[in-house]
Amino acid sequence: MRTDSGGVSDAVPEIGNAGSLAYVAKGARQLAAPRAPRRVRHWSKCRGTSAGRSSPMRSERQPIAGFFSSVTVPGSALAPPRSGMAATDNGLDVRNPSKLAWGHEPEGTMTPGFSRLSVTGYRRLKALDIELRPFNVLIGANSVGKSSFLDVFDLLAASAGDTLQTTITDLGGMASLLTADGRTNSITLALQMGQDGAAPLDYQLHLSSETVGYVIARESLTQRSNLPIVGPDKYIDATGPRVRYFDSGIFSEPNWDYKSQETALSQVPRTYRKAESFRRLLADISEVYHSLDVSTRAPVRTPQPLSNAPTPGADGADLVSCLYTIRETARERFEAIEDALRAAFPAFERLDFPPVAAGRPTLAWTERGFARPFYASELSEGTLRFLWLATLLQSPGLPRITLIDEPEVSLHPEMLRLLADLMREASERTQLIVATHSDRFVRFLDPKELIVCDNDESGGMTTQWADGLDLKMWLKEYTLDQLWSKGILGGRS
Repeated sequence: MRTDSGGVSDAVPEIGNAGSLAYVAKGARQLAAPRAPRRVRHWSKCRGTSAGRSSPMRSERQPIAGFFSSVTVPGSALAPPRSGMAATDNGLDVRNPSKLAWGHEPEGTMTPGFSRLSVTGYRRLKALDIELRPFNVLIGANSVGKSSFLDVFDLLAASAGDTLQTTITDLGGMASLLTADGRTNSITLALQMGQDGAAPLDYQLHLSSETVGYVIARESLTQRSNLPIVGPDKYIDATGPRVRYFDSGIFSEPNWDYKSQETALSQVPRTYRKAESFRRLLADISEVYHSLDVSTRAPVRTPQPLSNAPTPGADGADLVSCLYTIRETARERFEAIEDALRAAFPAFERLDFPPVAAGRPTLAWTERGFARPFYASELSEGTLRFLWLATLLQSPGLPRITLIDEPEVSLHPEMLRLLADLMREASERTQLIVATHSDRFVRFLDPKELIVCDNDESGGMTTQWADGLDLKMWLKEYTLDQLWSKGILGGRS
């Protein structure tokens, strides 16, 4: 996860014997203060920032029945969530009973996600401007710029998390990020966040290349005024070395050891509530979840130490911990995962977590017709990847923005219908941005969920929402994936 430094935590010790499993679960339940029931649908690493920030949850979900065609699920209220139990890198933080499990704020407090992204000068994103929605699926040819689209969010999260310099270095340095046309020497990122009943917040960051490295040339966080004759409200206004913060009409300048290679946003005083709220949202973006490693010695196949894991991890190293924690603290989410598995694998019965090596729990998969369960080391690649995705999408610890690249790898084509449903439900709790090459996956999407990516004559990426194309007559005769294959949608070159 993107984690904040300096947070308070109480470490969960590594499990050393079978009895410790029950001990940890019992402790989690005893530490949890009861809350009013909430409801959840039965279907369907994150990296934080600095100073103990966590990711609030989406608003309340209503249950549905028969979300998958092969299964009917009764809608019943969740057991009271375990409050006062927030996950940090080291374990449980039980010092703030006003938060839900994994450090989330109470439901109903979540603001809308990001509503628009604009990028110039970043690799193939020469001049991109696109609306963002709760569920965004990118399609397009190889090298069109989909990976750059996902990487931009990594850069934006770093800009809010005080890790911009490190991230740019890890991505190959400023020179490798610039559009390779010989004329670009700067990158501009602009992001808009919707506000309930108010004008959106607009964040802009302009990075200029220097002989060695980069300089933050301009940065701003503003909100348009409701009065046409009044300029936008400013929260951050930085040009070169001059940095000013605004709150309640009063501005201040840094009087601390200001880091010029990090953004003003990442160093905003915590008492400046509007800017700090935006910073926390921007910092709460997941790393890109690529195809899960399921090789013989991959972490997902081995016994794992038990911890209070908010997600299964990008490499599956926390899959058992995440499933176990969900089962003990959010039972209906665990049942939703098992229901999804029954829809995908009709012989599946249940998941268990028996202790094995040195008392570490492992994953046991029970199927009808077999005398013993299958362990993670014995499951097929597609089975493990679907289980990992289903767990990720049901995780109460989902960040505010979740990035997934090629989720279709190793999955049977018919299983992609279930995956689309899982993602659609999860997009009510996290803003999903997904890149895919699977035409079969596209078949199960709606045009309003699909972004078609192409290259223009200059090689820059262009984007178009599929519901903005004139497809009404075409869709009477063809499915969405067939239109993509025929070149009607675009996204083939």
